[in-house]
Amino acid sequence: MKKLPLFCAMVLVVASFAACKSGKNLTVAGKTFLYEKEGFGSDFRIQLNEDGTFLYYEGALSSYIGSGTWKVNGNILTMHDGGDMGNPLFKNTFKIEKNRIIWQEKDSTNFLYLKISDGDSFWVTDRNSGFPFD
Repeated sequence: MKKLPLFCAMVLVVASFAACKSGKNLTVAGKTFLYEKEGFGSDFRIQLNEDGTFLYYEGALSSYIGSGTWKVNGNILTMHDGGDMGNPLFKNTFKIEKNRIIWQEKDSTNFLYLKISDGDSFWVTDRNSGFPFD
């Protein structure tokens, strides 16, 4: 009789580990991320809304505010920006890792004014009031 609760506990631990490993517990919805380097005249921010839309602002020297839709598949975040008829103007992919998203050059077109490098990170922040301005 004592073996059944122990077995159930072990199954839950293994299932929890598998879910974390697959990226399903990596939540980016409702978060704002700041670029680890200098933006285009100020902070470069990406805001991922809970409804699957996003905004990004490369900095104060940019008049462009990017917007579009995002999705997560495993631990990969994909953002499709602008465009019409289903053809995005920009497509950017990131690897999700704890409190940051890491830009992946493969399968990405980069951004409008600021060209970032493979492996550059955006860190989660609570500085999202007044987006895109401080």
